[in-house]
Amino acid sequence: MEESVSGIISEHKEAIKIFITLYKKGAMGDDSNLCQASLARFIEERKILLHKVNGEYKPLKYNAIRSYISRMWHEEDGEENNERE
Repeated sequence: MEESVSGIISEHKEAIKIFITLYKKGAMGDDSNLCQASLARFIEERKILLHKVNGEYKPLKYNAIRSYISRMWHEEDGEENNERE
């Protein structure tokens, strides 16, 4: 029996960057000015990002996802500001 894809188990940073870009462009049907927490909840509720614990894949917790998003959101904002200067 073939296993189906259950989530992203590596390259979390790249996946979150893509989600942030889509979110900011409004491609996820949400107002991008709401908050990063909305995006974190979206990812957590759908169990998109996984990590391996004792040989079993488990979804990343909300706080870990929120931390990733917060850090990368501000990095991306800084890069956009540098490009404008």
